Amino acid sequence: MPRHDARALVTVLVVVLALSGCAVRLVADYDAATEDALLRAYEKINALYDRLAESPFGERDYGPVAERYGAIETDLRVLLLRQRGRESNSESVGIAERLLESWQSTRAEHKRRSAAGGDAPSAYPDSLIALDRQQFDDHFMAAIAAEQAKK
Repeated sequence: MPRHDARALVTVLVVVLALSGCAVRLVADYDAATEDALLRAYEKINALYDRLAESPFGERDYGPVAERYGAIETDLRVLLLRQRGRESNSESVGIAERLLESWQSTRAEHKRRSAAGGDAPSAYPDSLIALDRQQFDDHFMAAIAAEQAKK
């Protein structure tokens, strides 16, 4: 074998071996802790909506549940931080951002409706509870599906 052919063969083998050790990551790995955090936050949100739905119409003001709203928002912020800290995770980051934004908007609207008072029988009517609950069901289903797709 001529010397230049041997050198070319060695070069090709070195490149092949080097590349075989490299992996291109397009999506973050599955993270069980993220899925658990999503399920815990979802549980807290559903418990809040259950409490509101079971309360008499005139007793659905923001004040009595403000602490729960805050705790849930903290959980969602921690989840977002966790997602941002993972490489190749832009889809899950986007889902977590929309989830937090929706939560903040829902919280602000409940607070506004409670402060407005007026002739409204409830700061949080059954129809709005159902719509908001469905909105968060959709957000969490997207987040969990995105995480499970990484398995």
